[in-house]
Amino acid sequence: MKEEIKHKYDKNVENFLEFYSQNHQLFEEAAKTYQYLIAEFLKDKNLKEFPKITYRIKTKEECTKKFVLKYRDSIEEEKL
Repeated sequence: MKEEIKHKYDKNVENFLEFYSQNHQLFEEAAKTYQYLIAEFLKDKNLKEFPKITYRIKTKEECTKKFVLKYRDSIEEEKL
């Protein structure tokens, strides 16, 4: 039973890593687009100082670590 849970957990991580790899460029493009749109929106607002607009796409390792911390216990407790 424990082996089935481990397999399910490993499969979830594997599926996520595949999804991340297939979509990473899309995430980058979306973030750059949001950055541009925010800058354009603020351009005409007569701000005293223009804010620096940054973004960060988490690495797959960071995402996997968060997944482990957030979901591993519930997956292990789940009855198959």
